[in-house]
Amino acid sequence: MKRTVSPFHMALLAGLLLFGMFYNALLAVLNAHVFPVATLHVMLCEALVLAGIAYAAYPLRDGAMRPWLLFSGLFVFLYLWVALYNGVLGQEVSPKPLRDVFLISAYGVLGIAYAKAGLSLPRVLTAAALAVIAFLLLERFAVDIYGSIFNPLSYYINTRGFTERVASGLEGLNLFYNTQLVEGRFSLGFLSTHRLSSLFLEQTTLANFAIVLAMSLSVLWQDYTVRQRALVAACALLMLLGSDSRMALGMCAIVLLGHKLWPLLPRLGTLAVMPMLLALSAMMFYDPQTYTLLNDNLPGRFGWSLTQLAQIDLQGLLGGRPEMILESMDSGYSYVIYAQTVFGMVALWLFTALIVPQRNAPARRMAYLLNVFVAVNLMTGPTILSIKTAAPLWALAGYVAYRARQEAVA
Repeated sequence: MKRTVSPFHMALLAGLLLFGMFYNALLAVLNAHVFPVATLHVMLCEALVLAGIAYAAYPLRDGAMRPWLLFSGLFVFLYLWVALYNGVLGQEVSPKPLRDVFLISAYGVLGIAYAKAGLSLPRVLTAAALAVIAFLLLERFAVDIYGSIFNPLSYYINTRGFTERVASGLEGLNLFYNTQLVEGRFSLGFLSTHRLSSLFLEQTTLANFAIVLAMSLSVLWQDYTVRQRALVAACALLMLLGSDSRMALGMCAIVLLGHKLWPLLPRLGTLAVMPMLLALSAMMFYDPQTYTLLNDNLPGRFGWSLTQLAQIDLQGLLGGRPEMILESMDSGYSYVIYAQTVFGMVALWLFTALIVPQRNAPARRMAYLLNVFVAVNLMTGPTILSIKTAAPLWALAGYVAYRARQEAVA
């Protein structure tokens, strides 16, 4: 049931999604031209986002938000367990894993608030896509100007603790390291100097946003206007070319090829997506004698992720090795287990598989695409837990889940 809200409330709801996606770009500009920013400023921005979502969603509270909040509640319990367990072992525990889960719940709740308020998520995503493309083109054709505006290298050194040697991209351009083209690696051929980042300041999130836009077109096709469809499809294609991402290319192909397939699959089939991917990957790529972090190709990335996963011992499964969290950033599965225990990994799997009620074709597409994206993404790192990816992804999931629930009630 839609609820009438004020124009200010509508603007606040839209702004919270856009701010979550782009606040790093704002901080980067401040860092480059006004004052040095630090990790504290990033934490304050994310706290502001969480507080803002709580404030904006409370007047639109609904029973559909309860599973999202219970999900966070479970992870608060797991975090307390990990903190107590490591306290006994004399080890410190970072609050970051708790923040990761809060972002999932917060943006899921925001998506529900969008749907209940009658705010068009496709319209907001279109605006976000156009903003990204504007700065993508600036970066593509005037990279020196882009680098002087944002100076991503300085921003990531100041806020993420990187050294200049580790974080440096192309010499003299002030870019982050993952924008570099890798010699001999598969490329889409759109670029002359580097992989693009736009307002996200790094290439990975640009690729992820292209995937989320493709998912939204598949799931919300009828909600986009004809003009918006053309704009978003063109923007997603440019992001795909600009990010030069193999995973994004594969995921967008899955979105396109699976559009007619997903509604035909069984409702509980989402439970099998993550286990099947892990099993197939293990059969094809698990070889600890061959794959290392230096193998920058699909077998190498998947093989290294599985090798890290296989190395987790009982203490790690129970959350007793917090020092390994930063060491597992190239394996999202290992990261979640080290940060939230094996029970947290199981909870994330079940939550992702079941959170979207599959009561119509768009909802079933959303459920399967969400599970495929999360399962594949975790093979290469925990980027689904980054606010820049989490914001549009989980808002889309919450938006579709609420509408499916309301359609069933009607």
